[in-house]
Amino acid sequence: MILKTIDRSENGITLYKYLMKLMPKIPKGLLRKQLRNKNITLNGKKADGSEHLKAGDEIRLFLKDETFDSFRGINDTSDSIYDDIIVEGITAYDKIKGVQILYESDNFLFLNKPAGVLSQKADRATLSINEWLIGYLNTHDKISKDLLRIYRPSVMNRLDRNTSGIILTAKTLAGSIYLSELLRNRNLGKFYRTFLLGKVKEEKIYKAYITKESDTNTVTIVDTDQGDYDEIKTGVKPLQYHNDLYGFDCTDCEIELFTGKTHQIRAHMASLGHPILGDTKYGDKKVNQILQQYGIKYQLLHCARVSFPSANEGFPELDDLNIICEVPNSYVNLENKRLKRIGS
Repeated sequence: MILKTIDRSENGITLYKYLMKLMPKIPKGLLRKQLRNKNITLNGKKADGSEHLKAGDEIRLFLKDETFDSFRGINDTSDSIYDDIIVEGITAYDKIKGVQILYESDNFLFLNKPAGVLSQKADRATLSINEWLIGYLNTHDKISKDLLRIYRPSVMNRLDRNTSGIILTAKTLAGSIYLSELLRNRNLGKFYRTFLLGKVKEEKIYKAYITKESDTNTVTIVDTDQGDYDEIKTGVKPLQYHNDLYGFDCTDCEIELFTGKTHQIRAHMASLGHPILGDTKYGDKKVNQILQQYGIKYQLLHCARVSFPSANEGFPELDDLNIICEVPNSYVNLENKRLKRIGS
């Protein structure tokens, strides 16, 4: 007999989903049969799999150890995968500097990602916030190899490598499912700070259509739907206009992201004639050359605030929660004309 006690990281998921995560190799029909025959019980009672689990629940599996291991797909090779995940996480936690914790609860961890750090792996050799997260949780005894078999914590919203600011992650499967639903239904307020070239005169919500060019990793913006384009909506609010700042005019703006497509803000603003300062892909080349003389290598785009709705069933800690992430020093120094030319 195998006994599993539900950890708080598994709180809220259904018994069936838990068992499928625990034993990914078991046929679904056989799993339902095991439940019907009480070979798998919940808190000593018969269960059908629809029950929502809570911390402290006990699941008993009346299976032979070798049968249980075969349903889990465990062998020496597969078991070592989880060791590798933890080792890679600890490496990332040690190497990636400047990540700040903005908010943490049993289910969620919200971070400030520095510019220049990947949200997710670009290839097998790179490290990202995803690996940093595993390293942080392991270092602070908040995850184990057994828990990784059920759920692997990960980033829920992705920022471009050179965009800084708020990253939302879920520590539990239940938290991951809920955050995914909020993001999919666009129930989160997402606000960015940026400097746009030129004078932005009015607060306005702009609509357009976007398509991605996979070969060049760029996107194209058009005003009318051309069939294979997705609609986008971006809100722009000018905060302060700067006349002749380091040889160019610009506007400090707040951007509200109503839809979340690749490079949406960067490409949309460029299509309106107001590219983001420092953006080497969609920006103004001459202005970027000036900024590089002052040490600004990345686009000045920062996810500064995320607001949650007022009612979050099952997660009251998120009710009306506002996550605030202060802009980097480069933004403050640019606005206050405190940038120093490199080598001067």
